[in-house]
Amino acid sequence: MALTERDREYKIESYLVYKIDHVLKKRSDIGVVKAFILHLHPCPNMEASYIDKWLQFALKPGIEELELQMSLLEKRAEYNFPCSLLSNETGGSLQSLRLSSCAFHPRTALGCHKSLTSLDLSFVHITGKELGHLVSNCHALAKLFIYGCNGIIYFRVPGVLWHLNHFHVIECKKLRVIEINAPKLSSFACGENLPQISLGAREVKDITMRSSQPNTICYARTNLLLCQQLKELPWNHLARYVLCFICHCLLFFENAPFIGHTTDLSWSDRGQRHYYEE
Repeated sequence: MALTERDREYKIESYLVYKIDHVLKKRSDIGVVKAFILHLHPCPNMEASYIDKWLQFALKPGIEELELQMSLLEKRAEYNFPCSLLSNETGGSLQSLRLSSCAFHPRTALGCHKSLTSLDLSFVHITGKELGHLVSNCHALAKLFIYGCNGIIYFRVPGVLWHLNHFHVIECKKLRVIEINAPKLSSFACGENLPQISLGAREVKDITMRSSQPNTICYARTNLLLCQQLKELPWNHLARYVLCFICHCLLFFENAPFIGHTTDLSWSDRGQRHYYEE
């Protein structure tokens, strides 16, 4: 008798539960876990109780890196990440947090707000208010990557992000406004659904804008004069290309006195990807 799709999923899930439990049991007395990486791509209906148990094992004082990637399948049970595990005692040493395909609703300051330097969220159900509150309390944050988080409409961060130097926001289709103040930002990337952006950056050296629209360059040239902040950019043999893609983002640097030279610029136009380097 042929196995149904659910039967196959159940066999895979049962095997993974057994293997993970076995591995963690063998390592239960090794001391502090520095990094815990858990990928559950083939398990769209993994019971939350198992994941909670594994995270509880890993999230202890001394952990520095946590990565949880759930299934990307549309027919899946959404896992709600237990923010309570990132309390002051257990999350105080966490430096890198990467979550994929789950719900994440931090409503109070997390224990890792002083130590977190890298935050990566992909296809995560989180609101702009929740993310803004979280980021505003992470004073050491240097890298922020947001991909496919469609619950974010307005992303505003009060205060100054003094250490943020990498900020990528791609495929967040409902995003309309980004307002942050990151004076030391050096790398910025965004997709073709470009919102109103204010970064508060003094000089961004690496800019990546991805677009599949055939008229991206023409649109940028048409609106070139609207970007007064570009006046001080040097007119070398690449300036024309650089300017086109910078000004496609209108209001890009409304607080910046000037934009630094662009060392890496890439995009996709009619399915073709081009790279220009200074």
